[in-house]
Amino acid sequence: SVTPHEGSFAHPEMQKLFDVKIVGEDVVSEGETDVKSDAEKKVEDGTTESSAAATEVSVTEATATTEASATTSTEATSVDTDKVPKRKLACLVSFLGSNYSGFQINSLTKSLHAEIELGLYRAGLISKSNFGHPNKYSWSNSARTDKGVHAAAQVCSFKGEMIYHHEIDGFAKQLDAMREKVNECLPDDVRILDFERVTRTFCARTSRDKVRYQYMVPSFLFCSPDEARKAFA
Repeated sequence: SVTPHEGSFAHPEMQKLFDVKIVGEDVVSEGETDVKSDAEKKVEDGTTESSAAATEVSVTEATATTEASATTSTEATSVDTDKVPKRKLACLVSFLGSNYSGFQINSLTKSLHAEIELGLYRAGLISKSNFGHPNKYSWSNSARTDKGVHAAAQVCSFKGEMIYHHEIDGFAKQLDAMREKVNECLPDDVRILDFERVTRTFCARTSRDKVRYQYMVPSFLFCSPDEARKAFA
């Protein structure tokens, strides 16, 4: 199995450290769903042996089995049709960085990436098997802000589940509903401003053409010592 990133809230240590509860959303490691217990294997083996020991199967039973298989096949086709599609998306993010170690996800620290990932997971845009594995949902961000730094509009990209594909007509309306859903799962100091569909090869980091940083300082720093003293006298 693959352990989630140590900076993701999918990791048990991060949940303990920052008191994050993921109620009813137990995270599984990759491949865990395919692993069967010894008891299950024994039951299966016993069933197989019993089947092998049987020497006669009536025509009626064979027909019933064939019909059941056909029904199962039809149901499987229906499930495939209802499967939620994934699309490469760009999102515009705004945040106050005062309560975060920075944007980049890092081991056992509260980062903005980890907070956004948790919101995407809780909203259903990231699956349980991908939660905690940024490379599996093709995550990329256009800039890496430091501790305490804010952003008015930062672009990120990822592969997300179109959770309203079967409920809402129109791609733009689906994306708007997804934005509202994710924001419900995020703290007040982080907002998703917009979602846009992009090409499969789009990468927020390599597709950018420029990055603008704005530094804000108190105006009195540009005053002479005498003027500053007068201002605060």
